[in-house]
Amino acid sequence: MNGYVNPEKPHLYKENSRLKSATLIVDGKKEIKIQFNDYVEITNVKISGEVKRIKLIIDDVYKETKYKDTCITGISASPIW
Repeated sequence: MNGYVNPEKPHLYKENSRLKSATLIVDGKKEIKIQFNDYVEITNVKISGEVKRIKLIIDDVYKETKYKDTCITGISASPIW
């Protein structure tokens, strides 16, 4: 979940930077480029095969209106059978 997402404080979403684009490095080899929309949604990325390590590199952000940080509310990984 990209950005600061809190249903009780929706104004905080725009007050903090959010990911605009990022790169995933999978097991030090494979690169996956991701683009994010500037609204609250879950972004799914499918990675095939066994994965041991993922590195997230923030390439660009949507600029904040108040706080000087970049927020990600949650990251989840689950196997695809």
